[in-house]
Amino acid sequence: MEKPQQTQRLPGRLVQLSKFREKTAQALTQLQLGARSEPEGVAQSVADSVWPGFQQLGAVGVQHRDLDLLEELGRFCCIPCQQRRQASRTVGAFEGAALTVAHLLGAQESPRQQGSDVSQHGSRSKIKAVGQLLVGQCNLAAQANDPQSSGVPESPHLRGGRWSDRLLAEASFQGTHCTNANRYAFLSPDLEGGTVTRTAFANGWVFDGTGADPAVADVVVQDDRIVDVGVGLDGDIMIDCSGQALLPGLFDCHVHLTISRLDALEWASAPFSLQFYEAARNMEQTLASGVTSVRDAGGADLGIAVAQRRGLIRGPRVQVSIHMISQTGGHGDPWEASGRSSPIFIPHPGRPSGVADGVEALRAKVREMVRAGADIIKIATTGGVFSPRDDPRHGHYRDAEIAAIVEEADAAGLAVMAHAQGNAGIKAAVRCGVRSIEHGFFLDDETIEMMLERGTWLVPTLAATEGVRQAIDDGTALRPGVAEKELLVAHAAEASVRAAIAAGVKIAMGTDAPVYPHGRNLRELELLVEHGMSPTRALHAATGSAAALMGVDRELGTLEPGKRADLVLADGHPLDLAGLDRRIRAVYQDGVRVVRVSDEQVDGDEQ
Repeated sequence: MEKPQQTQRLPGRLVQLSKFREKTAQALTQLQLGARSEPEGVAQSVADSVWPGFQQLGAVGVQHRDLDLLEELGRFCCIPCQQRRQASRTVGAFEGAALTVAHLLGAQESPRQQGSDVSQHGSRSKIKAVGQLLVGQCNLAAQANDPQSSGVPESPHLRGGRWSDRLLAEASFQGTHCTNANRYAFLSPDLEGGTVTRTAFANGWVFDGTGADPAVADVVVQDDRIVDVGVGLDGDIMIDCSGQALLPGLFDCHVHLTISRLDALEWASAPFSLQFYEAARNMEQTLASGVTSVRDAGGADLGIAVAQRRGLIRGPRVQVSIHMISQTGGHGDPWEASGRSSPIFIPHPGRPSGVADGVEALRAKVREMVRAGADIIKIATTGGVFSPRDDPRHGHYRDAEIAAIVEEADAAGLAVMAHAQGNAGIKAAVRCGVRSIEHGFFLDDETIEMMLERGTWLVPTLAATEGVRQAIDDGTALRPGVAEKELLVAHAAEASVRAAIAAGVKIAMGTDAPVYPHGRNLRELELLVEHGMSPTRALHAATGSAAALMGVDRELGTLEPGKRADLVLADGHPLDLAGLDRRIRAVYQDGVRVVRVSDEQVDGDEQ
C-alpha cells in the first residue's frame, strides 16, 4: 500500500521568527504614526499586513509543538488583529496555540509517551506560564470581537471563566495527542496540505482484529482515521508501545445500560429518571474497559445514543433496540401472579411496551420500535431466567409471527436479534432469518448445523450465568424462581457453547451486563477461552466478528488503513486475556484519547 505523504516541514523556524518580528515592528510603528490621522483605516491596513505572518507563526508553533514560537505568539501585541474583521480568527489562533501548550504540559506528565522528547519544551512552570499568556490573549481577542463577551464561553475545549484551570484540565485529558488542536488550522495559503498531525503508535503487539495472530508493528493515526499499519513507520508524535498490546476498540453486543444491578426491589422502587444517570455511569465504566461500541439489548432509548454521539456523555457508541418484543406471558411480559405488573423497563414515550401477539400486531410493534429510533429489533423466542411466568426451554411465537417481524425489520433496513435459550425457539428464529441468537443455552447438533448453513451469529453471554450465580451467593433480592432457573440452564449452556465453538459457528462477544457487572465486560473473553476458543478467536469475537454482526465493519472492528481510529492500549501481550481489563492504559475513539489509566490506578486495582 502506498505510504501517506508526510506533512511538509517549514524551513528555519528562527528565520521565520526573525521575519515575523521585523514585520510586526514595522506594522506597529505604522499604526502608532497613523493613529491620530486615520486610526480606523490604518489599523485595518496593519491588520491585513500582519495577519499572514501571525498565521504562519502559529502554524509552525502548533505543527512542531515549539514553545518558543508559541510564547512569541502570546507576546505579540495583537491590537491590529483585534479589529472586527480579524478578531474572530484571532480567537481561534490563540485557542489552537493554547491547546498545543496543554498537550505539551500533558506530555511532560506522561512518562509512557516515549519518543516525543518533551523535555526540550522547558519546565512545567514555563509551559504553564505560556499557556496562561495565550488564554489571556484569547479573552482579549474575544472581547474585541464582541465587546459584551467576558471570554470565549462557546469554546468547545477550553470552556469556562478561569482559563488557566481549563488549560490544565485539557492537559490532563489530552496528553500528547494534538488532534483537537488541528481543527484550528490557521495556516497561510502557501502551505500545502495544512497542519496535520500524524500520531504513530510504535513497536506494540498489534492485534488487528482480522483474526490474524498479533505481531510487533506500528499503527499511524491522522485525525480520526488509521492511515497506515506496518513496521518502521513515523509520525509527528511517536508513542512507544513496546511491551504493550494495541487492539481495535472492543465490542459488547449485548448490554442493558439503564440498569446496574439485579436487585428486583431496587427496580421497583428507584425514581424513574435515575435510570438515565445510571446509564451515563455504566457507559463510562464500559468505555474504561476498552469497549468502544455496544449493542443495547433493551432499556436504552434514542436519547441515550444521541447524547453519546453529541459528546454530552462519555461512553461507547450505542446501537439501541429500545424494548424487546415479547408474546403475552413471555420473557418481556411483566405480569405477576399477584395481578401486579412489575416491568424492569417502564414504558415511556421513547420506549414503548414490547408486548404484542399475532402477525398484524407484531408488524405494528416493529414499526413502533423503528419510529422510536431502534437500530436493531430484539424479540424473545423463548422464556428466560428473570421473567416470572415462563420456562427458558419453551419456544415463543410461531414461525408466521417471527417471519413477519423479520420481514418488517428488513423493510426498515434493520436486522433482528433473538433472546433464545430453548432449542425450539432457537430453531424457529434461525429458520425465519434472525441475524443473531442471544444466549443459545440449549443448542443441539441440528440447530448448530442450521446456524452454520445460514451464517447466524451466536452471542453466548457466558458471563451472565456466572453473574447470576454470584448474585445468588451474595444474597441479592432476585425475583422468585430465578435461582431454580439458573440451575436449569447453567450446565446446558456450558455444553451448548462448547459445541457451537467447536463446530465453527460465528461468535460475537456479549455479556448481558449488568447480569455480569458493567465495566468488567472482558471477563467474557476469558470464559470463551475456557469453553474452547483460542485467544485469537476470542479477541476476534470482540472485534472484527462483532463489528460485522453490528453492520459497522466498514468503519470499525479492525486496525486497517481507512478505518476509524478506535484503539485500546494495554500492558502485556494481547493474547494474555486473563485480567486484560485491569491492564488497560488508554482508550481512543476517533483518534482522541477518552480514557487514560495511571500507574497508581492500576496498582490500586491489583491490591
